[in-house]
Amino acid sequence: MYGNHMTTHKNINKRVFLWLLAVATAFPVPGLTDVRAQDFTLERVALVQRHGVRTPTQGQDKLDQWSDLPWPDWPGTDWPAQTGMLTEHGRLTVNYIAKAMRQHFIAHGLLSEEKCPSSKDLVVWADGKDKRTHESGQELADSLAPGCGIQAGYLIRAENDKSPPDPIFNSLNRPCLLDISEVQAALNQAAGPEGITDADSRRALTAIQKILAPNACSRGGSSACLEGESTVETSTTDIKLQGPMQIGSAASEIFLLEYAEGMARKKVAWGKIPDLNTLSKLMPVQTRANKLTRQLPYVAVRRGSLMARLFLDTLDGDARPYGPEISAETKILALAGHDTNLSNMAGVFGLDWTLEEQPDATAPASALTLELWRDKETRKRYLKAVVWYATLEELRNLSPTGGHSISIPFADCGVGINNLCPFDILKEQVMNKTPASCKR
Repeated sequence: MYGNHMTTHKNINKRVFLWLLAVATAFPVPGLTDVRAQDFTLERVALVQRHGVRTPTQGQDKLDQWSDLPWPDWPGTDWPAQTGMLTEHGRLTVNYIAKAMRQHFIAHGLLSEEKCPSSKDLVVWADGKDKRTHESGQELADSLAPGCGIQAGYLIRAENDKSPPDPIFNSLNRPCLLDISEVQAALNQAAGPEGITDADSRRALTAIQKILAPNACSRGGSSACLEGESTVETSTTDIKLQGPMQIGSAASEIFLLEYAEGMARKKVAWGKIPDLNTLSKLMPVQTRANKLTRQLPYVAVRRGSLMARLFLDTLDGDARPYGPEISAETKILALAGHDTNLSNMAGVFGLDWTLEEQPDATAPASALTLELWRDKETRKRYLKAVVWYATLEELRNLSPTGGHSISIPFADCGVGINNLCPFDILKEQVMNKTPASCKR
C-alpha cells in the first residue's frame, strides 16, 4: 500500500541529508577517530509506550475520603462510573509521541513515507487487561503506520476467565514469584536511613495536604491526613505502598492528569496549582514511590522478566510464535502498556532519567525505546536506550512542535560509547540477574 503523494528527487536528497545529520548527532563517538558516525545502521527497535491521558483509576467515593472539596468532572467521559478510561485528548497524546517516533524511524530506514510495513515488519501488542491500553495500542499502530491497517494485538480472554493477565506486562505468577523477606531487604537498602518518606517526599506531602484538606490533621478533620508513617505491603505477586505516600502519589498523579488533559486551570487541583513549578514540587512523592516499588531492581527483574526477554529476542532477531509473533523480519516491536512497565524496564536495564519541563518521568504517552545499532565495518551490535516524551505544556496544548527524545546511559555498561552498550554484554547481564524461575 502506498501513500497518495509522490516524493521528488529533491525531497529524497533532503531526507538523506537529514538522516546523515541525525546519525552524526546521535553518534559523534569522540576519541575514536577510526569510526565514522555514518558507519552505524539502526537495525531494530523494541519499545513500550505508556497509554495516553486517562481518568482517575479511583472512584469518586474513594477520592472524597482524601479531600474536603468535590472532585471535578471529566467532560466527555463516564467517570466516575468507569475509572481509568482513555480520554479523547489522551488518544491524541499517544498520536503526538508516536508521530515523532515515526519520523525518527523513517529517517533511519525502519519505516517508509511511501510504503506500508507488513504485519511482520511492525508488530504492535497491547496489554489486554485494560481498555485504555487496547485503545492506546491501536492509536500507536495507526500513528506509526497511518492508513496501513496494522492491528494492535492483545491477549483475548473470555469474560469469566480468572486466569492471570498477559504475563508480558506482569510476569509475577507461578513460578516467578517474589520472596517477601528479600523484597524487604532490597527495599530497606534502597530507602536508606531516611526510610520510605525522604525529605523531598515529606515536603511534597505537606504541599499536597494543603491542596487536598488543609485542616485534615487537626482535631475534627475528616479527610486524609498525610502526616503519619507509610508502610509497604508485600506479597509473592505484588508490592505496594500504604498510607500517606500512597495517597500523595496518587493525588499528585491525578493533578498532573487534570493538567495534561487540558482542564481549565480553576479545575486543576481546584485552582491551587497556578503553574508548572507548583505542580513539579508535588511530584517527588510519586518519583520516590516508583523507585521503591516499580523500579526497585529486585522487583523489576521479576515483574518485567518476560517483557525484557521479549525485547532481547526481538532485537536479536529470534523467532517467537506466541503472544506477539516476532521473527527475524520484525524491525519494530511496539508495546502499549503502563507507566509501571516503563519503570520495570528501567529497573531491569539499569536506566534512570528525568525529563525537561516534564515532572513525571513516565508521563502519559511517553515511551522507552531500545535501539539496536550495528557497526557496518566490525559488524558489532550496540544497544541504545531512548525516552520519547512531551513536555507537560505540550501534553496539555498538543502544540505542533512536539515530541522530544533523550538518550539514557546504561548504568552497568562500563564500556559504552555515547550511551551505546555492546548488545551481547547487556543481554548477558540481564539474563544473569533474571532468576531461573522467571526464565519461561
